[in-house]
Amino acid sequence: MSAVSAILDSLGRSGGMLAGVAFLAAALAPPALAQGAFASKASRDTDVGLRWVDVTNSGLPKDPVIGGNLADGTPLYVCRVVHMRDTESGKREGPDGHACLIGTFGMERPYSTFESLAGPMAGDVPAGAKWVAAAPGKVPEGAFRIDGGHGPKRFLCRASYQGGVHPGVIEDTPEGDVCHIGWKGDELQNDAFEVLVFGD
Repeated sequence: MSAVSAILDSLGRSGGMLAGVAFLAAALAPPALAQGAFASKASRDTDVGLRWVDVTNSGLPKDPVIGGNLADGTPLYVCRVVHMRDTESGKREGPDGHACLIGTFGMERPYSTFESLAGPMAGDVPAGAKWVAAAPGKVPEGAFRIDGGHGPKRFLCRASYQGGVHPGVIEDTPEGDVCHIGWKGDELQNDAFEVLVFGD
């Protein structure tokens, strides 16, 4: 049955328009990351001294990783959402932020179930790491993977926008990708960005 036929069928059976509207919204809604349990195969420990901490309904870990800042200086902490084979990284705004803001599927989505990146810092970067300028399709060697070695490769990136620096995610794809960040409800795709890299 086509989408149009299904909608008409729904309208005919319900005798009203509300059911048809609801059906259309469900049929056309983009796939989203669920806010359920984290995927058990996505490791919370890393081999570079960092770890992912479940901070759902709690405050920041004692040693959170700062990935950027807003124009007013508010720190943006690195966070991620993991569900099944999908991993996305984004930002938590300030120590009182209650959601991980992810730029995906054309919009910025807030997730209340998430993990924060934690570990020792050396100034404004994780110890042993540095932010390296990158370009679409050219992920630097030693780039930090946020997926824990499970599912499609995803890397932590950050991009400048509106006077701030915003953590986001880049996918390692054959055709190349950009740094996806969220901003005031929208997803922004940036081809000028940095990637967190460990090693020399």
